[in-house]
Amino acid sequence: MLRKTIKGFLLLIVVLSATRCESNLTIDIEDGGGDLVLYSFVMPDSTFSVHLSRSVSYSSVDDYERVYDGYVIVYKNDVKIDSFAWPYESIWAYRPDIKVAYNDTIKIVSGDSQGNLATGTTEVLQPVEIESVTTEYNEDTIPEYVNCSVIFTDPADITNYYQLVVISETWNNEAELTYEYNQVSYLKSDEDVFYVRDQDGSLLQGIDFLGTFPDDIVKTQEHYPVKIEIPGVYFNPPAPNEKRKLSFLLVSLSEDYYKYLRSKVVAEYNYELPIVTPVKVHSNISGGHGLVGSLSVASDSIVFIGNNYN
Repeated sequence: MLRKTIKGFLLLIVVLSATRCESNLTIDIEDGGGDLVLYSFVMPDSTFSVHLSRSVSYSSVDDYERVYDGYVIVYKNDVKIDSFAWPYESIWAYRPDIKVAYNDTIKIVSGDSQGNLATGTTEVLQPVEIESVTTEYNEDTIPEYVNCSVIFTDPADITNYYQLVVISETWNNEAELTYEYNQVSYLKSDEDVFYVRDQDGSLLQGIDFLGTFPDDIVKTQEHYPVKIEIPGVYFNPPAPNEKRKLSFLLVSLSEDYYKYLRSKVVAEYNYELPIVTPVKVHSNISGGHGLVGSLSVASDSIVFIGNNYN
């Protein structure tokens, strides 16, 4: 049985996506060291979190240095809503009482007893809804890759930056309930959307930019279908006691977060080249390094339900 469900927001998947961003955090190492490093990825309906550390010199064996005398102040729409001494024993500080909504402006100020300040600001974006997801395949003969189109209309009055993420979730209740979560690696067949932009460098053709793209192409057409190809295994009929959900997440990124992700990919790619021009990972932190960015998610899903699944 095949069922299609449309939801504007999937809290579980959003939390998993935010966790993945934080677990993949790379602290930028600056020559000389000692500067404050501030990170926060702001997302509605997700626990507000902040990272604070110091950069280290290239000669150090550590990725970062803890801040023992730090503090953090959080402003929402120019009003102070939180302040706390930095918990130096932790990599991230979680502040569940901080609630953010779409269109809020979040400013984070961090400092230490020596008077160093590092500040970052971001605006929480309104997600752009997915209108539909279409697929092209025959259930009797599943191809190696299934053509899919994620259809949405980009707002004409603002500049948007996106990331398209596909998630597979599987539940099986044959003996006891089990759960499996995977991020799907898909082919980016829509070259007009996903091709490497001039600013990313001419040597980067074919590099995976994590499904990110600006809106300059999708803005040219209402109900734009972003075309991708998903491995056919995700469309196979489910087992009798299995349910599988294939979720398409259209993530709206702040401009700084978009530039951070793209520059991080370029920098990591350049590590593999023998002679390259150094690439600086994008930062929007005044007085230090790191990033305060925001992301919001709209989603659509396809659900496959096997016989006997309760």
